[in-house]
Amino acid sequence: MGNKMMTYPVRCDSKGCILLPNEIINRFIGDVYITKGLGQGACLWLMTEREYRGLCDKIESVPDRKHLMRFLIGSAHVCKIDEKSIKISVILTEYMSIHESSELLLIVKEDKCLLYEREYAEMLFHEKGIIP
Repeated sequence: MGNKMMTYPVRCDSKGCILLPNEIINRFIGDVYITKGLGQGACLWLMTEREYRGLCDKIESVPDRKHLMRFLIGSAHVCKIDEKSIKISVILTEYMSIHESSELLLIVKEDKCLLYEREYAEMLFHEKGIIP
């Protein structure tokens, strides 16, 4: 994926499934780990198992990490890609206020794959000068 930031508009269907672009599906062979983003506003992180384990290892080295580990592990859900889509858990759809026909924005940069509510992402990244 390189250093370039890619954005993909995606939608949630009535079953809480999100259809992923082929480029993203190819990134996730096997399970997709989905957790609340840390310090990113209301967003979800999508990670491979290797990326998730790496994040857990980094947090292990942080002093006073108990609240971070509780947050990360308590919100992590594992799902499989089924027919090019992933099913977001009820807990995470409620956290993000995702519902049928929600317009979402999948943002991929380097090793991060973040899912935001589209309007929020456009406002947030426009303020930072990332999205024109």
